[in-house]
Amino acid sequence: MFYYDVAPFNVAEVPEPFNQGFEIGPLFLGTASVPKHPDYRNSSRLLCARRERPHRRASDQRDELSAFHSITSSARASSIGVTSRPSVLAVCMLMTSSNLLDWTTGCRPRAKLPLTGWLPSCSIPDERRKTVASYRRIEVKPIAGALGAQTDVDLGTLDDETFREIEAAWLEHLVVFFRNQTLTPEQQIAFATRFGEIHYHPFMKGMDEHPEILEIIKEEGDTRAFGEVWHTDQMFNPKPAKATILYAKETPDAGGDTLFANMYLAYDALSDPMKEMLKGIKTSNVGDRKILSRNDEIGSTKDGHYAGNEKMAAKVRDPGDVQTESTHPLVRTHPETGRKALYISNHTQTLEGFKRDEARPILDFLMTHAVQPEFTCRFRWEVGSLAIWDNRCTQHRALNDYPSKRRRMHRITIAGDAPF
Repeated sequence: MFYYDVAPFNVAEVPEPFNQGFEIGPLFLGTASVPKHPDYRNSSRLLCARRERPHRRASDQRDELSAFHSITSSARASSIGVTSRPSVLAVCMLMTSSNLLDWTTGCRPRAKLPLTGWLPSCSIPDERRKTVASYRRIEVKPIAGALGAQTDVDLGTLDDETFREIEAAWLEHLVVFFRNQTLTPEQQIAFATRFGEIHYHPFMKGMDEHPEILEIIKEEGDTRAFGEVWHTDQMFNPKPAKATILYAKETPDAGGDTLFANMYLAYDALSDPMKEMLKGIKTSNVGDRKILSRNDEIGSTKDGHYAGNEKMAAKVRDPGDVQTESTHPLVRTHPETGRKALYISNHTQTLEGFKRDEARPILDFLMTHAVQPEFTCRFRWEVGSLAIWDNRCTQHRALNDYPSKRRRMHRITIAGDAPF
């Protein structure tokens, strides 16, 4: 009737009737939502005994309290607590590895589960507006209801444990922002390589001294900004970039913000019949600016050259043998969270197997639907600000609302894998 599992949890208040009559020392309380994640990296072990029932009667509570007494009398826990929902009882104990293995008698803990806080599956939406207590080394503050969080960490002196919490916050909030950074190019590259291998833009040349970094510039006289339409980076690649890191070097005193949109929410908000219709459909995506310019979306001349931004135009190069046209699922599954997201961008030209006239209304609807204000957040850049976002479940757009002002950014993209 009971089973045991290793799980992360959040701090919560002691619910009735479980806050009566127990002399159990310091309380460390967990939510009843117990995600099973294969890669928990918390140095402590958590033992969780829980019981799933559709309705909890008084007899159920007595059984659960009896089990609670049995567990606490058998385990040498350093901290212990309980919490409940109508369908779940979770008893979580913070234990040393030896205590856990002594008591579990064959119930093996999972090694390395990520330290996460609020999860989208939890029925506690208000918790997202608070600092997540399960982050031990960083303070994570959501900036909007849909996605995005800010934390204050010096990325130039980052240790492994702090990075793991940053990575968990990134998976949870989709985009994480940092202020007041003073990074050298080498330090930005070192931070990026913690997430994976560097992805090199096939059409744009990186900096001479640091080819991993693409310098994005808009001068005072330019009329177009790089990335000023809704998109996800490198979607035309067979293995699109999984993450992008953008670091502000020069910013206008006003304007130049970046918008982000949550593609998990965009998919979740679709009706069931629409979700059913989109199953198995693949998109055709291109990176060639000559093709993209036909839709007049990227500020290119008809021969594919940049218009209105001379310095970015000078960075354009021939991709050579690099593949720049790919098909991908219209609804992709995130390889780390397992959640479904709309996967669409300005690079998307049509739907595989559809006539263009059939595909266009569907794509237009989805593109408009995906960037509704309720799915978005907006970030105001300052010199020293840095953002990292997850291209697998977001879109973004750079606002071109700062005429006659200069903006200079350093961008690194991280290699990803084939969408499924």
